[in-house]
Amino acid sequence: MSLHWNAADAENLKALRSETGWDVTRLARFTAISVAQLTQLEGGGTSLFYSPTIKAQVGLKLLNFLQNHIPTQATEIQRSV
Repeated sequence: MSLHWNAADAENLKALRSETGWDVTRLARFTAISVAQLTQLEGGGTSLFYSPTIKAQVGLKLLNFLQNHIPTQATEIQRSV
């Protein structure tokens, strides 16, 4: 099965991230990817990933995370205690 990351996926990721109120740096740190990789997922390009398939896998995992586990301030407070 071949995975592809497309412009619609990129827009969806950016929109979901914006809904959380998080900037690129914060989401990248929370999900353990680089800011550059997250920026590239939201805007296109492939140079920071080993392959287009890996890019798609990372992007889809981030979409799944944001759709199912949108971080809240309560979660952040619990983690800091």
